Amino acid sequence: MKYIPKRKGDRFVAACILIFVVAMLLHEIFFWLNILKDSWLKWILGLLVLLGLSLSMGSFILVGIRRLRKEGVTAKGLFLPVSGILVCIFFVFLEWQSHTVADNVFGFLEIQDCNTSKLDQLLASGKIDMETYSKTSLIIAQNRFLKDGSITEYTSPDGQMVLYEPNEGDQQTYMEMHQTKDYIREWSTNSHWGVYYWSAIALFSTVMGLVTPIKNKETSD
Repeated sequence: MKYIPKRKGDRFVAACILIFVVAMLLHEIFFWLNILKDSWLKWILGLLVLLGLSLSMGSFILVGIRRLRKEGVTAKGLFLPVSGILVCIFFVFLEWQSHTVADNVFGFLEIQDCNTSKLDQLLASGKIDMETYSKTSLIIAQNRFLKDGSITEYTSPDGQMVLYEPNEGDQQTYMEMHQTKDYIREWSTNSHWGVYYWSAIALFSTVMGLVTPIKNKETSD
């Protein structure tokens, strides 16, 4: 078939990328379907995503260096090894700065409490009407649920205290926000292993690209 690469090296790179793409798509689909929460499938797909990405970057470096050894240094030939090494360096830097990244993400996702006393003052002074007060108190109750899952009361337009009932959209948003926080927290806790891991991927792939024998047949790598 014309879409299948002729070179073994290209086929290896394509297979690694395919593993990563398929695993990533399955992970995202199952995540949005809420199947991955506290599931063994979460860890299997997570490992497949990591495996696919690792193999992709490793194959970029290994195959690229072998091709440079065989065909000489060209701009096109440099693309694979340089891009693979740069991605590994990026992940090393990201893992090294994981605590800073996690703090920024938590700050972005954090929902701040509203100043209800100022809202009461506005109502008492006549600067807002009861309908506006009710809508605002409803938003405050919704924000409190999204922040920590707590169910509080809000004021209805007729002045009655009503227990807030989160709808399906609120529950979905709450789940996604806290799943993201749990993932970031887990990642930042184990980030030191990521520094070693991606450094090892880059180093091992580079060494293998330099020492493995090169065949003369054009389709060999």
